[in-house]
Amino acid sequence: MYVSQELGNEIKHFTLKILSNKIRNKYKLNPRKIDSLKIAESFFTNDAYFGNLFFKNINEKNRLIRQNDMLEQINSILSILQEELANKSN
Repeated sequence: MYVSQELGNEIKHFTLKILSNKIRNKYKLNPRKIDSLKIAESFFTNDAYFGNLFFKNINEKNRLIRQNDMLEQINSILSILQEELANKSN
């Protein structure tokens, strides 16, 4: 699944909080003292946070769909232009 830079920035603080101590040691971060499940529960029981994250995800998905549609249209236009140029060359 693709995660946009904006969405990645939004969840970075959450991700850093739930990293296991093994991974935290690898990146020279302070060890976590609270169980990651309790930390995760605190985020996902916060309706405002979770709702905001959910809607950002939907917006990103819709943005990707629109961009793919635009890319298809651009490729179609380029194809038509290439055909026109080829016909003028002959």
